[in-house]
Amino acid sequence: MIDLFSGPDGSAGPAMRNGLELEAAGLNAGGGLLGSRIEIVAADAAGDPARAAALVREQVGGAGVALVVGPDTTAGFQAARASLDGAGVPNCLTGVADGALRGAGATFLAGPANSAEVGALLDAVRRARPDVRKIGLLDEGDELGASYDAQLASRAPGAGLSYVGRASAGESGDQRAALQQLAARGAQVVVVSERPLGAARAAAADAQLDAAARPQLAGFAALADYGFASLGGDAAAGALVVATPQAYLTSAPQARWPAGYRAFVAAAGQQYGFGEQGAQLQAAPAAADCLLQWADAARSAGTFAGAAVASAWERLDLPASATALGVEERPTPADHATVAQPSLRAYRWTRAGTRYQLQPV
Repeated sequence: MIDLFSGPDGSAGPAMRNGLELEAAGLNAGGGLLGSRIEIVAADAAGDPARAAALVREQVGGAGVALVVGPDTTAGFQAARASLDGAGVPNCLTGVADGALRGAGATFLAGPANSAEVGALLDAVRRARPDVRKIGLLDEGDELGASYDAQLASRAPGAGLSYVGRASAGESGDQRAALQQLAARGAQVVVVSERPLGAARAAAADAQLDAAARPQLAGFAALADYGFASLGGDAAAGALVVATPQAYLTSAPQARWPAGYRAFVAAAGQQYGFGEQGAQLQAAPAAADCLLQWADAARSAGTFAGAAVASAWERLDLPASATALGVEERPTPADHATVAQPSLRAYRWTRAGTRYQLQPV
């Protein structure tokens, strides 16, 4: 796996590795896969696309490398794609811009396409905020932000909303100025496309704006991370989130959680704990499902050969009860995204005593 292990957002890599390790441990305890033990080898791309590409070239040239998970950013994946396609090694991602997946080849996304995320978010805004007429985007000026920008521009009118465009904090990191730009254009909801730390800073900047013009923040998987709420504090409360089920951060009893998701959370908590505040999942279920999907495809193909595994992966159909994300997973023909829009859930961050929790919308 190639991910981010260093810098302010360096917790992403360990969570991905832990998710993979949990799934690998289960496979190995059951005798391995096709007679082989699964070993996770992790490397830090440090957010550098050139480094990510170099690491992928090293990995796909090694004996026994049958799956590459990552790189962790759209830019990193695009830089490494020629090596991945040339080697024919199956590849799994957990978040990438839609455009990067065109002609996906042997690359699969253990998650929803941006188009599905935006569609679910617009539905949630209509339900939760029928007064909203204008929506904007705050992003990092990257490929993922450009993808959300295109989706919002094309789909907001169909939801009865006017899209006011995007703004970025840029190299200065002045998110308050970017939010002020969007508020001046009339944005009542601002979609945030940043990692948890950046999103928390955006929440703090948003709280400093005049209450009469302050937009509500909204977002996707990064805002569903407890790190966003714990770092953002009360400023993060009220943010609207669309993601795969996040039951462990709600008050829902465990008996009502999806079975596969419940088992994964229990195993992750037993192995890695839940962080200092007891609410931070230390393993990424999407990473576990990367390995789950690949293993299922390899069994179906009866081989680790890349082309055969990719062909079997395209026919994958996993029930929600079997997946760590707790949703049905089935690749789309066009982009190999495996989580459909109906599987996404809408939540709002709220304070619950000394901690924060997600409330279904």
